[in-house]
Amino acid sequence: MVIIKKAVDKYLITEELLIMMVEVNGNNVETDVQGFLQHMEEWSKDFAKELAERDGIKLYNDHWELIYYFRE
Repeated sequence: MVIIKKAVDKYLITEELLIMMVEVNGNNVETDVQGFLQHMEEWSKDFAKELAERDGIKLYNDHWELIYYFRE
């Protein structure tokens, strides 16, 4: 369990780590500042698309093949 101390913009400062909230389809998904999920079960194709879009990347079939390969 993470205890939130204070919120600054989109970052939540906690006792243990800095958490970033990424909004995906109206839901907040917790990541660290590098974009790594805090809860693996929250991964979705829409989450991957959102992070790619933030980095200016459009995901094509070749990307998805690699994404799914590394997720296995």
